[in-house]
Amino acid sequence: MCKYATKGSVEARTISTLGGEYGLRFDSETQMSVNAHAALLSQFARAGGFLDHLVETCPMRLSSNNAPEVRDLIATVMVSMVNGATRFRHIDRLHGDSATAELFGVGRFMSCDSVRRNFASMPEGEALPWVWRENLRLLSDVLAEDYIADLDPTVKPLYGHQEGAEFGYNPQKPGRPSHCYHALCIARLRLPLAVVVHPGDETSGTYSRSMLAKYLGFVSAVRKPRLVRGDVSFGNESVIGDCEATTSRPLLQSCMARVSRHARRGIVTIYTSASEKALSAYRAISDFLAKVASASQLTVEWRRRAIIAYAFREYGILRRLLPPIIGDQMMLPLT
Repeated sequence: MCKYATKGSVEARTISTLGGEYGLRFDSETQMSVNAHAALLSQFARAGGFLDHLVETCPMRLSSNNAPEVRDLIATVMVSMVNGATRFRHIDRLHGDSATAELFGVGRFMSCDSVRRNFASMPEGEALPWVWRENLRLLSDVLAEDYIADLDPTVKPLYGHQEGAEFGYNPQKPGRPSHCYHALCIARLRLPLAVVVHPGDETSGTYSRSMLAKYLGFVSAVRKPRLVRGDVSFGNESVIGDCEATTSRPLLQSCMARVSRHARRGIVTIYTSASEKALSAYRAISDFLAKVASASQLTVEWRRRAIIAYAFREYGILRRLLPPIIGDQMMLPLT
């Protein structure tokens, strides 16, 4: 079960089920986690089959008897990125979080050194195509609609020594070395399709051309953008900071989670610190994911499509898809 409670409340309302559907096992009576939002991420990954597909298609080949499980490595990276990790060292924040690890069905989260070493062992000729292919697979329904691809180089000032740090155009911190992030995004959604890191003296839009060529080479004709535009006016820290402040991730990361066991069922209780906005978000997302996961008539592919359609419902761009849910009824195509 997954329960959500505000601080100081006597009772918590049960709004969805995790334990019975996913077969979670808990070794102790109660476990705590500061990564409460990971409960929703685990529902998302399982309901749409995303984590399973990444594990099945990953080109990582580990033959040592002491090698970790590929699933453990991918789950570690997935949770770390959602937590806002920007360096390998940040992965170690998950160390000892057994509650979140069990939600993802993994033995434990791996260390930053283990992640770096094992991912580096993948052949480059297979690793990059795998990343491109899986990212575009996740967004295939969105890319089938008319969209604009936006190219934006963004300058990131660096502190300390980092590989590729060079002196270049840097409006916020003149004279400081930097990296330049060349990003390809879907306009309006701010959804990244690709990001390539260049030295700080390679800020010209011409350095984005190779990334664009690779992207266009991976997508089919029906998924190519209707228009590609480039603009360098947003390449500064203040605009990026303003954009990050408008997302829901910081709000959901402010919650705590407790994992316990009752009557052979795992219970995740999330404490939202009296934030009604966070409580409503957890309830809505968890209810939807639980409904999709329990719809036995849906294949994994249709579950994935239903989740993508729900995630982008506010933008009204998935006209090609049949409405997966009308009222409380989940719709299926006629065959």
